[in-house]
Amino acid sequence: MKLVFTGDLLLGDQPLLLGMGIQSRYRRNYSPVFDDFCGWFKTLGADALVVNCEGVLVEDVLAFPPYERATKAPLEALALLRGLDTPVLVSVANNHSMEYGPEAFANMRRLLEAGGFRVLGLKDRPAEFIRTAETTVGVLAFSTVPALYGCEPGYLYVPPEDGASVEKLLELVRQSRSQCDYLVVYPHWGTEFMTEPNRTQRELAARLVEAGACMIVGAHPHVTQAAYRVSEAPVYYSLGNLVSDYPLKGMNKSAVVVAEFGKDNFTSMTRPFDADAACRIRCCGEESMVLSSPRSDWPDDESYFKEGSTRRRNVRNEMLAYLLRHLPKALCNFPLIAWMARRAWFLAVNRRQLSRDPNSIYSGPIH
Repeated sequence: MKLVFTGDLLLGDQPLLLGMGIQSRYRRNYSPVFDDFCGWFKTLGADALVVNCEGVLVEDVLAFPPYERATKAPLEALALLRGLDTPVLVSVANNHSMEYGPEAFANMRRLLEAGGFRVLGLKDRPAEFIRTAETTVGVLAFSTVPALYGCEPGYLYVPPEDGASVEKLLELVRQSRSQCDYLVVYPHWGTEFMTEPNRTQRELAARLVEAGACMIVGAHPHVTQAAYRVSEAPVYYSLGNLVSDYPLKGMNKSAVVVAEFGKDNFTSMTRPFDADAACRIRCCGEESMVLSSPRSDWPDDESYFKEGSTRRRNVRNEMLAYLLRHLPKALCNFPLIAWMARRAWFLAVNRRQLSRDPNSIYSGPIH
């Protein structure tokens, strides 16, 4: 059995690109984005594709609520993937899937299921299983990243500092492993823009492998992170963004894991992908990640946090510089101007809180 795992699919306009991002460019026809990827996928003879949809899928981008468009995309964005004639597993366990509230989340779940996709990472169904005559592979998804939009997550949220939540996750891993020959864990975790895993990721990875995960494939940081073997299990901490409209260097590069599961063992390898200025993705080479032994010189938490804060600030500055280069277009874009005004107010009022906890940025105006 052969499975393909990707990183994040950011199919809606990013907040600072409202009116200029991927959804505004392609509307309901994302074929140019996925054409090359689907052509490559068909050559593999794979049995399933696993993706993480980071955002909210809707019938109409002006729904839930009508005045916001950021991170929304129509279900038709996944039309080419639906036409692959192979199961497509879509994880909704990420910090943007609840951005427009529980009603929009439930609607997205209904749309995906009615469209023939298999949804995983749900609070009530975190895992899905792919079966052939010889092998059964399970995929279990969850997120450690908070969705601070004022509502209870409909996906499996595991705050890593909460021991009881982590224990429940490990029990789910053990239960899922008992139902299959191989279990792959697909977490949404880590620190944005960092190319090495943080301490929480590393510690949780070790416990997931101990509980029964044969492989871990992660996302969320928007860049690829280094891959390591943990007790012989391959751990791909972050595959980056397969699809996004970030116009910044490094965020248009990602990796895809191709894993082949046999009766007695399995193998995995990665392929590098990148995207052009129009967000069209393509395979751009051979093996892109080499599995290494864990380092012995990990940075301490304080140094790691400082570097993460610096990288986040640099990305924000690069995005603002991009906007300034496209100022005439931005000034004619009312949704962007309205969002920026609300966001600036939130950042000003909460600057002290944000300096202590960067994740609290997600509790601001819908973005």
